Amino acid sequence: MQAQPVIGAFINGMVRQRQDVEDLVQIVAETCARKFSDFDVHGDQRSFRSWALTIARFEVLRYYKRHEREAIGFRPELLSSIALEFERRPESPDDRLAALRICIERLTDRNRQLIEFRYYRGLNADQIADRLALSAGAVRSALCRSRRALADCIRSQIKILDHET
Repeated sequence: MQAQPVIGAFINGMVRQRQDVEDLVQIVAETCARKFSDFDVHGDQRSFRSWALTIARFEVLRYYKRHEREAIGFRPELLSSIALEFERRPESPDDRLAALRICIERLTDRNRQLIEFRYYRGLNADQIADRLALSAGAVRSALCRSRRALADCIRSQIKILDHET
């Protein structure tokens, strides 16, 4: 499924536990395969991605209904807005990856370390806090700021890359 990287990125942004992200990506792929006859095959790739993101959005909502303790307070309208942004993302994963690499390098050393602990090593906020002698709340706040900075940077890098092509 060519839309899988976008679906995976969308779900990864919504769900904290790596194993749950992988499970949800698999569920979305299975649902897309099972319901493919409902999809308008004559549409373009972007419409397929939009259709798959709709399925992903509903699966994330269903996930949080099952895991109420872990819910992070996303309203369904917010999930829809985020999914719409993912639909608008550029087609090339290489462009996004290049932008991400540039932007990670631009983070402060501390923020880069937090991102590494969270996303490369799969540690949660409590584990990171223990390693860095910080409170879990401080780690969550710093990660939130880091993700926001990365998102802003990636958007600007993609615009630069779009203008170069």
